[in-house]
Amino acid sequence: MVKIKINRDLCIGSAACVAACPEIFYLDNDGKVALKSDNVDENKDPELAEKVKDAAQSCPTGVISLE
Repeated sequence: MVKIKINRDLCIGSAACVAACPEIFYLDNDGKVALKSDNVDENKDPELAEKVKDAAQSCPTGVISLE
């Protein structure tokens, strides 16, 4: 299971995460990253888990962390 955490205080609203994985990430009314789900089961959906990892790596301020 991939657990997703975000630090909204550092988010600049670049939306790189949304472009990489719109199934999980979106920008809220404040223009900051928010989550549709805070975890992904790698065994059930390995493709989505890979997209989440790509989204975390694409963030210019590193606000997304994965456990």
